[in-house]
Amino acid sequence: MKTFEWPLFATLLLVLAGCGERLVRELAVQLPFPGTSAHFEIWSDGVESRHELLVKNGQGEARTKMWADWGPATHANLYVTPENFLIVIGGGGCCSAVEVKDAKPPRLAEFAEYRYFDSSTWTYLGAASMDREGKYRFYSPAERRECISTFGAGGGRYRAEFQVPECPG
Repeated sequence: MKTFEWPLFATLLLVLAGCGERLVRELAVQLPFPGTSAHFEIWSDGVESRHELLVKNGQGEARTKMWADWGPATHANLYVTPENFLIVIGGGGCCSAVEVKDAKPPRLAEFAEYRYFDSSTWTYLGAASMDREGKYRFYSPAERRECISTFGAGGGRYRAEFQVPECPG
C-alpha cells in the first residue's frame, strides 16, 4: 500500500491556488453622468485573458464581458447617446451598452434596445487603449481621433464612416 505524500500534496495545493483568474489591468474613466465611472478591466488566468466593462454609480453597478483577448483587439471607443446609454465599441465592431439614468443603478442593455439607435447622434468621449509601452490608458478625442478597427472581419452597424482595417498607433 502506497503512503500519502504530504509534501507533494502541499506543493500541488500551492500550484492550484495560483491558477485562478486575476485582474491584470484596470482603467477608470469618469463619465458625463453625475457620479458615474466606467472601468475597463483585463482579467487573465495566465493563459487566456478577457476584457470586461464595469459601470458604477452611487446606486449600483453593471458588468459585462466585452471580448476575449484575441491579439490586437485592445482598443475600445466610448460614446454617449441622447437616450442616456453608454455605448462601447471595441475591436471588430463588438458592442456593449449600459443604460445610465439619474438615481438608478447602471443597467446592461440588450441589443434589441439599442439596435435602431442612430449612431450619428452619439457623442464620442474618447478611447481606452494600450499605449506603446503597454500601459492601459484613456485618450480624449483631442488625443486620438475616432477610429474603429475591423481587423478584416467586416464592420459593425455603427459609426461606419470611422471603421478601418486597423487604427493607427
